[in-house]
Amino acid sequence: MERWLGSLIAHDARCGTELTATLSEFLEHHGNLDRTASALGIHRSTLRYRLFRIRELTGFDVHDAATRFSLLRGIREWRAR
Repeated sequence: MERWLGSLIAHDARCGTELTATLSEFLEHHGNLDRTASALGIHRSTLRYRLFRIRELTGFDVHDAATRFSLLRGIREWRAR
């Protein structure tokens, strides 16, 4: 989990953001931008910006299927804590 989410969790704690929760919703909605934005109660462009920030902070492409799988495993472990 630390390898995949450590930088996001630390950033959220330091800056009061919710990027880890945003990533969680995005993954749970199978990368569907409209459903994810709706679930988060934000505009689609806001979601795209957050996904951009997630990529900047982690270096991971959330649109890559193998990466999404690994991130989802990390998210599920994070939620279980």
